[in-house]
Amino acid sequence: MDIKAVYVIKDTGYALFHRAYDREERTPDELLIGGFISAIFNFFREFCEDQIVKMETKLLKLFYHPLGEIIFVVITKCEKNTDDTPVKELLRKLAEKFVYKFGAVTNDEVDSSKFLEFEKTVDELVEEYNNTKNNNLGGNVLEKFEVRKGYLSKININLQKSINKLLMS
Repeated sequence: MDIKAVYVIKDTGYALFHRAYDREERTPDELLIGGFISAIFNFFREFCEDQIVKMETKLLKLFYHPLGEIIFVVITKCEKNTDDTPVKELLRKLAEKFVYKFGAVTNDEVDSSKFLEFEKTVDELVEEYNNTKNNNLGGNVLEKFEVRKGYLSKININLQKSINKLLMS
């Protein structure tokens, strides 16, 4: 899944950090996405005593990783029948690195410029994700080819046996 954007949002809706990766398409404003995510999380927390971890539309998947008062969000292009584990691992690493670098953010009035240096870390993690995704894709294609190659070998053996039987009769 292609990463379109990464957000770090306070549960109050304030966007501490955002980084867009899809230059060709419009990504939501950090204030709009922050308010939206906050509203969704507060709704589920208040009415269901639960938390949302993923939302999916025809075009996008939004993955969430709440940690205390902070919600880490990764928006990807929607690809059907794909494993979400790598994106969840990316979110876990983002949260871990953020907390390690900045500690717990409890003040509602936080200057988001303080978190600009997190961009380099996010870029490195997204690049690592992309490399892992590309390596896995290559491995899967090769594995599928080997399976099909084996299947074709069995067909060839059966075909050869049938031809031999015809020639012997």
